[in-house]
Amino acid sequence: MTNTNAFGSPLEGGSSATKKRLGALLVILLVGPIAGLMWQMMRPTESPDLVYQGKRLSAWLDEAWHRDAGVDAEAEHAVRQIGPQAIPYLLKLATTKDSAFKSKVSGLLPQRWIGNYISRSGHNHFSAAFGFAALVPAAKSAVPVLINLVGAKD
Repeated sequence: MTNTNAFGSPLEGGSSATKKRLGALLVILLVGPIAGLMWQMMRPTESPDLVYQGKRLSAWLDEAWHRDAGVDAEAEHAVRQIGPQAIPYLLKLATTKDSAFKSKVSGLLPQRWIGNYISRSGHNHFSAAFGFAALVPAAKSAVPVLINLVGAKD
């Protein structure tokens, strides 16, 4: 009786297909955590002091994003209470860009699907716009950077 691995192939030398599958599995197991760590490191980070009523600024911005219609007055009030110290985080959100791969994929999607597909940068840009709108006129210091972003492709 020959011992077999999980793929049903003999354990003694193994077939080249089995070796390829094991190699691919090993790559996934090694690359996956590294990619996840890199994604965490590249995300815009928010200062722990950007909190109002026990909720972080990002949570307030997400609430505004998920609201079906109109302006979330409570989130807008929270952003105002956090104040101008939110500007560096909002600028990070405003300058977020999707990877070249994600941009390429979205360029290949049919136009009618684009409405259902929103990129992370699109979400971040909306959040930043909402935050800056809530901070007016306290966000005057961000105007030069925002003017430079007006012509950006993203």
